[in-house]
Amino acid sequence: MANADFSRQKPQQPQGFDEGSYKAAAKAAPARTLTPAQRRLAAFEQKLPAALKSQAAAAALCAVMILASVFGIGGAKLSGKYHAAANAFTTGVAADNGYTMAGELSARANNAANILTSAGQYAVDEAYTAAARAAVEAFSAALVAGDVSVIYDANAALEAAVDQLYAAMQAAAPDPLKMGAVQTQYSDFNSAGVVLSNMAYNEQAQQYNEMARGFPASVIGALWNVKEVELFA
Repeated sequence: MANADFSRQKPQQPQGFDEGSYKAAAKAAPARTLTPAQRRLAAFEQKLPAALKSQAAAAALCAVMILASVFGIGGAKLSGKYHAAANAFTTGVAADNGYTMAGELSARANNAANILTSAGQYAVDEAYTAAARAAVEAFSAALVAGDVSVIYDANAALEAAVDQLYAAMQAAAPDPLKMGAVQTQYSDFNSAGVVLSNMAYNEQAQQYNEMARGFPASVIGALWNVKEVELFA
């Protein structure tokens, strides 16, 4: 029997994967944090009309708007309009003939506190006085904080609590039509509420907001971080 010739056999390949048969998975790139300027530019892009959202058009318009903002063209004017509309809550609107939102709200707070003090002269359930006291405190805190929407809600809660307290006082009074000073205080409280409901602040604020939502004001506002004016509603 002839001997087998193994001289031409190829060496066997090692099984499995060698270290060169695969590449290590790439490490995930760290999350990128946007700078304030980049965030403003992102907001700017969102405000662009659809026709201007192509890369070239957006880049060109962005450059123009940045230059306008840097040199105060448009942005400073829009910011001034915003502050004028927002400050009208305190300074008043010409159409309101000297009345201001802040002034009438402060008058309501004072009248409500006086009514609450007078409630001690009547045999009123403590639940009514406790509710009115909590409403007066919340309303006063809202006035200090200055958030218009919070003030609006606190004012509505105050009105409900004072109405219930005064009704309880009338029920306990010998003559509900002759309650002296507290009757005047309640009348003044309601008068301030009527004045508030007829003031022109909301109309002026809404006019500003509609202008600020348009183009290019909305784009300039995004770059300058100019927001809409809160309505008393």
